[in-house]
Amino acid sequence: MPFIVIDGPSGVGKTSLAKALCDIVPGSYLRHWHDIAKLRHSTAFDAIWGTDIGALNAGKVVVWEGSWAADEINQRLYNHASGYACSALFGEWHYGRLAQTCGVRVMLLAPSQTLALQSASSFEKRENADTRIERAFYDVYAQRWGWHKLSNDYTITGLAENILAILSQLPIDNRPELEMYPGYCGPLSAKVVVVGSAEKDDIASWVGAYLPFSGKGGMKLANFLDAAALEWGWAHARRVPPVVLRSARVLLATDREAEAWCYNHVAVRDVRLLPPLRTLFGGAKQQEHAQLFTDLIAEFSKQETKQR
Repeated sequence: MPFIVIDGPSGVGKTSLAKALCDIVPGSYLRHWHDIAKLRHSTAFDAIWGTDIGALNAGKVVVWEGSWAADEINQRLYNHASGYACSALFGEWHYGRLAQTCGVRVMLLAPSQTLALQSASSFEKRENADTRIERAFYDVYAQRWGWHKLSNDYTITGLAENILAILSQLPIDNRPELEMYPGYCGPLSAKVVVVGSAEKDDIASWVGAYLPFSGKGGMKLANFLDAAALEWGWAHARRVPPVVLRSARVLLATDREAEAWCYNHVAVRDVRLLPPLRTLFGGAKQQEHAQLFTDLIAEFSKQETKQR
């Protein structure tokens, strides 16, 4: 049940790679982002996203050709907004975290801009577009948000190598079973995992509400963490198998019930109780909360550096 997202600059070969992948992987289907981007109402996209998660639950492989990354970069480069425009953080938080858990996000880049420009269709070409700048934007985006980067040399051999590279990145072991509302999202190897139990606070009613901490409190925390939010895990205490969290070094509980669940079910000694999500970064304790999470980011980034 992998969720595979493929993006990259115009003419880089995203569609060819996505179609070839679907041709060889049983039970897969292709979703084109430009079809999603035409939607004018979030409720329409919510239905599509719900359908895709349902397909993942049923054991199918869902491949997205294009993504929210294109929306972010097109707005920056060309001042072009689609009908359903996504910012980088919104897209990564509401959709990208699922690919981290049960799939892969792939940024396809061409080694030569001449090749990329020659292969771009007339529909994809833009007046005054500088493909070197466009490639650089996608490259920086992939680096910032932790996408897996692949290079396309426009050969059959290169296509086969890229397919194998994608398949090799898919999680095989320790993958939590998905439900309509997944119990965990983010990297399965995350050293910091935020755990909550109050579903009414952590799940919103808008697009992307299928993932943990998609509510207002979770989004406030994501906005502060920025790219670091994609390095942490996010879980609902009553819906995640405890074994999934045992590689974490610290569990951050958002309420007393989640804290008790962490102590009783997960073999992690370091469990810390956070302030309630609804109170984060507001009122008199705004600076205190900001310092708390700044210290957490610094603490675990230093640990990772020492390990390397």
